[in-house]
Amino acid sequence: MVNGPVIIEDFADPAFYRDVDFWHAFATCNQNQSVNIQMARSRDFDKWERIVDDALPDLPRWVNLPMPFVWAPSVTCLDNGTYILYYAASMASDPRFHCIGVASSDNITGPYDPDPEPWACALERGGAIDASAFQDVSGQRYVVYKIDGNSLGSGGACNNGIPPIQPTPIMLQAVAADGVTKQGKATQILDRTDKDGPLVEAPSIHQAADGSYVLFYSSGCFSDPSYDIRWASANDIRGPYTRFGTLLKTGMMGLTAPGGADVIDGGRMMFHADFGKGRAMYTTQVAHGGAAVRLVQYDG
Repeated sequence: MVNGPVIIEDFADPAFYRDVDFWHAFATCNQNQSVNIQMARSRDFDKWERIVDDALPDLPRWVNLPMPFVWAPSVTCLDNGTYILYYAASMASDPRFHCIGVASSDNITGPYDPDPEPWACALERGGAIDASAFQDVSGQRYVVYKIDGNSLGSGGACNNGIPPIQPTPIMLQAVAADGVTKQGKATQILDRTDKDGPLVEAPSIHQAADGSYVLFYSSGCFSDPSYDIRWASANDIRGPYTRFGTLLKTGMMGLTAPGGADVIDGGRMMFHADFGKGRAMYTTQVAHGGAAVRLVQYDG
């Protein structure tokens, strides 16, 4: 039910989008930061090949260019055929914090041209990361992301294991057809609890066949075995979301610290897990019915 690792290299926080011929995957910068956004592609969602090009070779002036730490991309296609890339990068004015940026391209593999200003920052709350694009069946577009409150923490696991523990809320922002223009204010749809450990992050929303919304997210700390993939569900995209359980955690199917999941296209999922030399990419598929989410095998 879990396939992989399908990329046995460091390919963390994967997100994906399908065009006519290929599934395309995008991931956090490589370990030496020689590539800002990594890419791979597959015809069957099973066998993947790396793309050597950088999806985002040029970064705007607000990014800390010596050490940009470009994380957690998400790609979607607008109605006019333009591809939009959301990403997080450290700030030139204060590299402790990340903001979310937006870039666009006529080609899914880029190169993407970044907007000159960040899209979301929330610096007073710790910055913003982990943007994920979502479009519901009505055509309304959203971006779900994390307020990176643990960057303001006092130390310990993911810098937020020592009191006072900082909130790390998951926010939902409606956007216009251009994928950028915000419609109203962002809505908080989830936050960490003591059971989550230092944080919740890496949100991805999927609309199930019954019309309900499933929010996949990670809790724990990515750098230790506590990291996992959980889910919550709501009848309205703005919530309230009810937490239901853990989908994947350390020890299941030989995995260590699975997390950073992205879910699209009929429940297909990709995520990363620790393989000793970084975080490798895995694929699977999920099915949703009522309050239950389970892994299923996809048909190639």
